[in-house]
Amino acid sequence: MSRWLDVVLGLALGAGLVHGGAFALDVASVRAEAPELAPAPRSLPLPRTADALPVHVEHDARKATPTNETPTTTRFAVSFHHLHTHEVLPVESADRLPDDEAIARFLRCRATWDARTMRPEPVAVAVRMATAYGRDRIDVISGFRSPKLNELLRKKGREVARESRHIAGEALDFRIPGVSAVELAASVTRDHVGGVGTYPVSGFVHVDVGPARRWRGR
Repeated sequence: MSRWLDVVLGLALGAGLVHGGAFALDVASVRAEAPELAPAPRSLPLPRTADALPVHVEHDARKATPTNETPTTTRFAVSFHHLHTHEVLPVESADRLPDDEAIARFLRCRATWDARTMRPEPVAVAVRMATAYGRDRIDVISGFRSPKLNELLRKKGREVARESRHIAGEALDFRIPGVSAVELAASVTRDHVGGVGTYPVSGFVHVDVGPARRWRGR
């Protein structure tokens, strides 16, 4: 009797295992056909800061290379100040004038802005006068004068020659603050061989590289 009972229990257990295996296969098939029913996979943990990949950052600014050079300061003996254009032209010394291009640009015609190469002698005279009087400023009234401006000034009754040396870039009208035109003209006459005009009322001196001559205006 017990032997038959063992056989019956064994058959029942085998049937249960077969039925369970079939159920497991059916569930696996359903999940394969409908992935949304499958459990979401576990997300990987975010990397810690120490685990993050290194990032290379390039900076545009370059580091200054330290040097032992002492910065130099350029000192100017005197500066020209143009009363019409309000520009400034620094000069290191009477022996080291600015180059021809700089002088021509600074002393260009104030009406047309045309420029031409200027004779350096009147510029050098002005620098020597400022140095002799211990001044560091020279006020410029007129340098190069275009024929158009020269004729315009003549029509306005100014004391302007028809064939002015200013048109040829050979003259300079200037003054030194604190020095009268009469005194300045006397000093220029002792220093310069060319033309020297004195304008005491207007307060400036005319210097050119023409023949030696002297005149007095307003």
